[in-house]
Amino acid sequence: MRPEQLSYHIKYSYILSVRSYDPFELQKLQALLKSGSAVAELAAAGEKLLADQAAAGVGAAATKAHLQEVFQYALWGNKTDLSMLVDASKLDVNASVKSAAQGAGAAGALILDQFEDVWAGLESKAAGGRVDVILDNAGLELYTDLLLADFLIESGLADQVHLHGKLLPWFVSDTMEKDLEIVLAALEGAAPPEGMQARRLDLFLASSRRPAPPLSAAQVQQQQWGPVQRLAQRWRGHLAAGRWVYKDHAFWTTPFPFWWMQQVSPDLYADLAASKLLIFKGDLNYRQAHMPTPANASLHDAGACVTGVSPSLKLAFDCRWPLDAPFTDALGPFRPAPLVTLRTLKADVMAGLAPGQGAALDKVDSQWQVNGKFGVVQYAP
Repeated sequence: MRPEQLSYHIKYSYILSVRSYDPFELQKLQALLKSGSAVAELAAAGEKLLADQAAAGVGAAATKAHLQEVFQYALWGNKTDLSMLVDASKLDVNASVKSAAQGAGAAGALILDQFEDVWAGLESKAAGGRVDVILDNAGLELYTDLLLADFLIESGLADQVHLHGKLLPWFVSDTMEKDLEIVLAALEGAAPPEGMQARRLDLFLASSRRPAPPLSAAQVQQQQWGPVQRLAQRWRGHLAAGRWVYKDHAFWTTPFPFWWMQQVSPDLYADLAASKLLIFKGDLNYRQAHMPTPANASLHDAGACVTGVSPSLKLAFDCRWPLDAPFTDALGPFRPAPLVTLRTLKADVMAGLAPGQGAALDKVDSQWQVNGKFGVVQYAP
């Protein structure tokens, strides 16, 4: 083998090894293993929601109300972001998604809610079709995202849901393909006896065969686990039948903003254009979609854009847009399909608020842009 060939072989082998090694796996598992009661509570709520949907037939009013509920699950599931934590073992997962289980109880923290526009956009299109979810965090947030993906299929709003994850370990808790398998395997298992969590975690990490991780059984009775296992069975069916499709394009782990996707990864842009709705999860995806280009010289030269602060920022390109700048202006040329972002705010990048709303929020909580307590459902047709 020539030296040049050998060098490329070594580089390729390194890339493959990185793809198979996740330095954040322990943190992800610690958070997932503590989420048993939240998983059971949300599974029961989701099962009731689908039963109510079936009882109501295919009426638009019922479908709209139920979709809004699962949007809340997915939105507030975004609070479980390990990149904000030094020690994942201290994360109170169940408290973090209590607002999701309560649905409208979190309305005061929802500072921008354009769900009505999302629904109007869906109603204007034919039933079925394809919806895409650009995933954020693994563990419990992924679980809430799958509840949303499940409802889209079961309600007939979509025939297919494409789930977009990361090709490599990224920003601590971002979802990779193996994280999807870990969640499904955990849901399929029997709720373990309390006190087994630490020992089974050790076995899980030590085993090359990766047995299914147990979820914490604290305050979870065996009868509460039935809806969870039924969910897992149905979700396996979605994957097997191609109703759910997992994808991990390399673009999601590059420094490029979404503004440049059509030039950098035209294949991905064309793929997203086949969707009737793109659902972007989380803070990082939001930030990388907004950036003024040199063509927007006045905004760029005014110092509106923060540069050099992160190697990978997506929907907003980490730019300090005026808080009341139109969301569509911040998205720039990135418009492959109608999109909605479900985000709890953990950075000061924001656009699309009403004039004066930011100042009013400052009086409520001076850290509203960064503490993850406030959320948005923001839509661009």
